[in-house]
Amino acid sequence: MGTKQSPLLVGGGQAHGPRNTRNWKRKVNKKVWALGMKVALSDKIRSGELVAIPASHLDIPRTNKLSRQLSNLGLLDRTLFISSDITLHLASRNIPTVDTLTPEEVDVYDVLRAKKVVVDVQALNSLYHKIQIKAGEIEGSVEEPEEFGFETPALTEQEEQALLEKADFRLKFSAEVLDAMATRKPVVALESTIITHGLPRGDNLSLGRKLEKIIRDNGAIPAHIAVIDGHPLVGLSDKQLEILALDESLNPLKISRRDLAVASALNRSGGTTVAGTICLASAAGIKHFCTGGLGGVHRGAERTWDVSADLTELGRSPVNVICAGAKSILDTSLTLEYLETQGVTVATVGETNDFPAFYSPKSGYYSPYNLTPVEAARVSLASDGLSSGALFCCPIPAEYAEEGARIQSSVDQAIKESQEAGIAGKETTPWLLARVAELTKGSSIKSNLALIENNAKISADIAVAYNQLQKGQEPEQKVYPMGHMKKPDATKPEVGKPPVRQPPQQVQEEKQTDIPADVMIIGASALDVTSQYKDVVGENPQSTYPGVIKIGLGGVGRNIAEATNRVLRKSPISSMLVTPVGSDEFAETLKSATSKLKMRTDGFINTYHPTPVVNLLLNSDGELREGVSSFEAVEKLTFDEVKKVLTKHKPQLIALDGNLNSSLLADVMAYAEVNNIDTLFEPTSVAKATRILSGSGIPRLTYATPNIFELKALVESKQFGELRETDSYWETLNSLRLFRNFRDQLERNLPKNVLELGLPQMSVMLLPICKNLLVKCGSDGVLAVTRVKRDEFGDWKDIKSDKEASRVVHLPNDGDGVVVQHFKASVAERIVNTTGAGDSFVGALIAAVASRKGLTDSVKLANEAAMLTLGSQDAVSARLNYLSDDLEL
Repeated sequence: MGTKQSPLLVGGGQAHGPRNTRNWKRKVNKKVWALGMKVALSDKIRSGELVAIPASHLDIPRTNKLSRQLSNLGLLDRTLFISSDITLHLASRNIPTVDTLTPEEVDVYDVLRAKKVVVDVQALNSLYHKIQIKAGEIEGSVEEPEEFGFETPALTEQEEQALLEKADFRLKFSAEVLDAMATRKPVVALESTIITHGLPRGDNLSLGRKLEKIIRDNGAIPAHIAVIDGHPLVGLSDKQLEILALDESLNPLKISRRDLAVASALNRSGGTTVAGTICLASAAGIKHFCTGGLGGVHRGAERTWDVSADLTELGRSPVNVICAGAKSILDTSLTLEYLETQGVTVATVGETNDFPAFYSPKSGYYSPYNLTPVEAARVSLASDGLSSGALFCCPIPAEYAEEGARIQSSVDQAIKESQEAGIAGKETTPWLLARVAELTKGSSIKSNLALIENNAKISADIAVAYNQLQKGQEPEQKVYPMGHMKKPDATKPEVGKPPVRQPPQQVQEEKQTDIPADVMIIGASALDVTSQYKDVVGENPQSTYPGVIKIGLGGVGRNIAEATNRVLRKSPISSMLVTPVGSDEFAETLKSATSKLKMRTDGFINTYHPTPVVNLLLNSDGELREGVSSFEAVEKLTFDEVKKVLTKHKPQLIALDGNLNSSLLADVMAYAEVNNIDTLFEPTSVAKATRILSGSGIPRLTYATPNIFELKALVESKQFGELRETDSYWETLNSLRLFRNFRDQLERNLPKNVLELGLPQMSVMLLPICKNLLVKCGSDGVLAVTRVKRDEFGDWKDIKSDKEASRVVHLPNDGDGVVVQHFKASVAERIVNTTGAGDSFVGALIAAVASRKGLTDSVKLANEAAMLTLGSQDAVSARLNYLSDDLEL
């Protein structure tokens, strides 16, 4: 079959031969293929980019659940799944950055192209079998499957375990912990030296089981951490716990960070110390760790330099340790000093800020803060992103406090005996604990058990609260320093907070106009004061020098508004800048300069904060030396202030500047959705891009204009990860039917540099929250990605995918569509200034969209605006006025 078209005509004839599932595009000799696959897989294993997991862990029926698991495991960036499970294929086909192939389909190119390769052990066996056949090592043939569901010989449990043992794992997770991390349940890490070295046999196993039960009963998942046969384990089965606790032939090591490599290399087993557990918990992504007491600075450390690795590990790992303070055998004062040096947050979880001394609730020293478990969780959340941890100290229960004083005298005696016996190093703590237990006739063990059980409960409470806060389920509570849990008197102003003042009256009353504002840009405006030295000046001038001082208008929102106003110069469409100013001279200067540009100033909101100002100091070459900015008025702008303007003018399009606070952004988005108003978001910077995601629900943007770095920040943000857990997100994404043919079209029709950066994939991931994404790629132009609803298909019926136009049109029969198009940048005659090009692009885009221009024409006009500003000294080129003629065409 083919066509009647003559092969002599342009385009030639078409003929269709027999079809099968084999792909001949990269046909090579079988032995060469086998060698290539071996090399590719070996390279992935050596670089830690190949993960083998049991087939049972891939039984995931829904896309959103799979995406959550991959996000938590860091497997959402060009990941290749090798599996024969059709369920996995169906669940992953709508995730733009994930491919799923059977062992029979996978090629060397697929393996090399992927950043991560995930293979289930069943598929690993099939792939290994295929390599052997193609290499001629065994007899047989490789059948190409006609569809998913290709059956491979079933593996026994022993064979599956043997294959897993061959995989290159750094950490091994128990099924319970792996499930908890994949489904984002709270997890609490537990050390294992208390099992292997801290308590008598029998008591140690009983304690291990009891701690796990306490943590589970309080809503979290326990994760005992240990090393068995050289494998670092995160989460132990009951059998493994029993081996550590009772096996007399085990000869367990006491494993700190320094011992991990040795234990792994020599296939040894042992319990992890506090430092070792922190190290592995950090690698596993576990935030909270429960133990009895912390190591610290030993007495006489000024001579011996004996400082526990626990302290340095806390200073470099983002893990929060919950314990009963430093062990009573240590120098508490120096331990607290050392923790401060390491940058570790220290707080007592209790009614006072007494720093506990293990067996006693009071050591005579104090923590900087005392917190409730929920407040500790808030501190944990606020510390995300820091490379250091925190120490949350839990005083021993009150009924054991009196006994603590008697135990302390035995501790002092044991310390003296250990010094006389010459006991030092990591053997000191186990020896002292055993000797104290002997001197106290077992009462120290009872206290030890009581305090660690109390720590386990509080650890679970903190982990659960932290988990809820991550999901936005916990109301805000304050952290009160220095030991008072009492809330401040509501009738008195809080310490350090100025009394509330009413905003000042406008210095010069603006006559409010009744002319509607069709377009409203809400954002920052500022005075830019730029000082430049005339000659070269040293590092510390401490004097005044000749130079040039310029005052100009700035602020992202203001720049966008000026660009919009210039392009709409001849249009009946009216635009308004809504921005906060103070009651100072800077405000009058800003208003006067804005009026001269024939822009409206009735959207200026008067506040008691200073007018935003940016003061820059440049060296003689024009390079930034230092600067000061004041944007308090923008950061503290409230929705109540903005709502008055919105209600009065009822705009058709609202543009938002990323300088606004997240609360205001969320409120304006909600207002726009209720009133059916289109919205545009300009992220402004990487740090501020995610503010639009901080509301309680999924934002429904009409347009967003991030650059490449802001796009990546949005996709990789914690807030976006939480949005992707919602059913509504996945319902929208699944409706787009983004199967493999869509990805093939992207590779055929879009420029290579755009594909290598992953811009189409990242943009598609944001379509559930934004209908039109326009990614500013600098000199590489603009990538436009649009979600097309079914009732809009008629607008696109005559537009097809086209390589020359760098366009992909995907309009499925049973869902919504996607259009992806890359636009080359307009070439500037000369580049004078790059700071305002992005703002000019956004402003012109707003003008075109408000004038009902199509997306293609709008982007082309916006590109022209950016090009004009590149050739101008001003933040927005005055030549944008000429684009108003193009707008009328």
